[in-house]
Amino acid sequence: MKMIALTAAALAALATTASAMTAADELTPLQQMEIQSLVKGADLGNLTTDQILALQMALHAGEDNDRGQQIRAILN
Repeated sequence: MKMIALTAAALAALATTASAMTAADELTPLQQMEIQSLVKGADLGNLTTDQILALQMALHAGEDNDRGQQIRAILN
């Protein structure tokens, strides 16, 4: 019984890690809409992985004006 519980816990941890890794590779539609609302006409095509990570971090920091400035700086 303990072995089943440990196996289930290990699989859950791996699934969480795998989904976190793929989520960093692209912006979600919600994140894209939020960026577009903060920076009108933002070009979100051909972003590097570093830019995507920086954009995701910027979306969760500061107030709207600060986030807009951070996003502009990342995209330029």
